[in-house]
Amino acid sequence: MTSSNVSKRKWINWHPTTPETREELTSTLVLTSRRDIFVDVRLYTSSNSGDQAPESDSNLYSGVEWAFAGTARSKDLDDGTRHCQWSHWVDSKVPLAEEPPVDQGVMTDFEGNEMLQLEKGEMANPATGVVSPYEELWEDVAIEPVEAEPYLRCVVLVTESTESATRGVVIRLGRFCQGILKIGEDTTVERWEWNLYGREPNPNENKAGNGVWRQVRYGQHSLPCAVATSDDVKLGQSVKFGAPRELRWVVHDVYDWSELKNLDNF
Repeated sequence: MTSSNVSKRKWINWHPTTPETREELTSTLVLTSRRDIFVDVRLYTSSNSGDQAPESDSNLYSGVEWAFAGTARSKDLDDGTRHCQWSHWVDSKVPLAEEPPVDQGVMTDFEGNEMLQLEKGEMANPATGVVSPYEELWEDVAIEPVEAEPYLRCVVLVTESTESATRGVVIRLGRFCQGILKIGEDTTVERWEWNLYGREPNPNENKAGNGVWRQVRYGQHSLPCAVATSDDVKLGQSVKFGAPRELRWVVHDVYDWSELKNLDNF
């Protein structure tokens, strides 16, 4: 069991790598629970490519570049680096009946900064389709409470049906909530982010009580982010949620903790 984590990608760099070739065309956010279940969502920013219209009034993003969820594993290596592997249980690019490609890399602190992790590995370059070496820079994001909550919270919901070829995962961690649902070949992705003002924060204002969950969704179905962000969700709870198809979701994990506690097991 590891600690919960929120990480945001700063840039990706494909081989041959130079500082000039570093780029970030997406908003890439990864939420990982204490039991190493993760949801990785990569949304094109509104100024970049993407041909999907969001099912919300948000103009922040223009489409889904990639989304997947599963379990993460890591092992410390003798040279001080860390080998990480992410098993994709559901993947926006891979049919459920197929085995996703191996997703692994070696992580190390970037320029001595423990909050920045440089990942090196190999994967298919979406621009060429060819498996190529890459580098990604990840930044740890502070886990913050939603307004008026006296604690930090993580909630994990999972749905699966072999009969209807369905898999889905939703994770709420602090002020972020996101998930992916795949029913046959249909994929739905959602991201919710708590915003204190309902817009970009103004440091000159203090509007406690005016926060909202900023929401964006791509796909024809809906995910239980509203359940994950509610106050009364309970471990093991079975929830029926969804439109146009109602699905049975199970609360796989839920836990609260104080910012003052030791976070090693949270």
